[in-house]
Amino acid sequence: YKPLAERVFAANAFIIVTPEYNGSYSSEVKNLFDHFPKQARKAFGICTASVGGLGGARATQSLLLLVPALFGIASPSLLIVPNVDKKFNVNSQLIDASFENQIHNFITEFIWLGNQLQQQ
Repeated sequence: YKPLAERVFAANAFIIVTPEYNGSYSSEVKNLFDHFPKQARKAFGICTASVGGLGGARATQSLLLLVPALFGIASPSLLIVPNVDKKFNVNSQLIDASFENQIHNFITEFIWLGNQLQQQ
């Protein structure tokens, strides 16, 4: 617990990655953020995935409600990964080249937001 806490408190930003689970984010994500105080003015990137065609859209909506409750700021670019089993192979390598631009945009916007918030 302590090494994780040190990493959470030292982080300038977070990327939350979760599958959709019963129409929301995973209980592990909830449990993680329930154990730590608010993360005032830290950037949050949201990435959800599912094997279905919506890519965890309902989990994304739930996370967009969670982030302000943590006093965080969500990046405007979301990474929603539908049909995740067709986008990445078993070694986590991207196999759908058409998805590369979405990943690039997500990372670019997340880094920009994180940098802006750090300068404040």
